[in-house]
Amino acid sequence: MQQPHRRRTGLFVLLPALALLAPAATRAAGTAAELEGFGKAKFGISEKQAKALYPKLQELPLPTPQAGEAPLPFSLSNYTLENQSFGPLRKCKVTLRFFQHELNSVQYACAGGSEKIISYLKKRFGPPQFVSERRALSWVFGNYSVTAMEVAGTFSILDTARSQQMSGVIMGLAMQKLSATTPTPVAAPSGEGITPAVTPEPPK
Repeated sequence: MQQPHRRRTGLFVLLPALALLAPAATRAAGTAAELEGFGKAKFGISEKQAKALYPKLQELPLPTPQAGEAPLPFSLSNYTLENQSFGPLRKCKVTLRFFQHELNSVQYACAGGSEKIISYLKKRFGPPQFVSERRALSWVFGNYSVTAMEVAGTFSILDTARSQQMSGVIMGLAMQKLSATTPTPVAAPSGEGITPAVTPEPPK
């Protein structure tokens, strides 16, 4: 006759624990949604798809190749959207960055000052996992990462794999240019054929 009582006691103990877990699960799901892109514009969508979702996107012009300079062997494009928010941060200028016609990162520049912005990011995501010498703070969440510049107060959400691919391509191109422009070493002069300097006589 004691078993029903024990089951009820166990259920009463379990219910508060479930109630505590539910908000944590909701927060985790909310964080995942924030890290998947910008709102409905998820990482991997094209510029055309993003503009269909956010018609007010404004494209930023990229530097044009100079005379005799070959165009970039890949596609880069950036689009901005004003007066957005991220959590309690307001008046954010958002920049959607595309590489090879796929959204790979989103940058935020919000009002309120660097201290307020960095403080919120630490509260939202916990202590940063990496801090560079230039005070770049990084949080890594599996497929996504967050990088904040502590001095400027700007932060970016990145698709880790796509961003690494872009960095690898750009670094490879930079190395190719460096190799092409590295001057050929010239042998040190032997001194032959050079008229020796004349030492002036001291005044009499």
